[in-house]
Amino acid sequence: MPGAAVPGLGPGQADPADDLALVPSAFLDPGLDTVLQAVGFDPVLVDDIQRRSGLPAASIQAALLRLELAGRVRRVPGGRFERAA
Repeated sequence: MPGAAVPGLGPGQADPADDLALVPSAFLDPGLDTVLQAVGFDPVLVDDIQRRSGLPAASIQAALLRLELAGRVRRVPGGRFERAA
């Protein structure tokens, strides 16, 4: 829930992932933007994202987690990822 309190944050502080959901892709961290561009709108495997982006697997996994928490990508059956609408 956007704006909801998160354990470890003080009163009135929102989850930082909420802010990422509002950031246009042009202003994302370069690694996040690279992964987001590599995901595309069709379901894709992490191996394909790695091949498209040229980034190490650990960086891709971290970026996918941040993007998923922010609602920018979603996990679909078969271990694939796709951009959220």
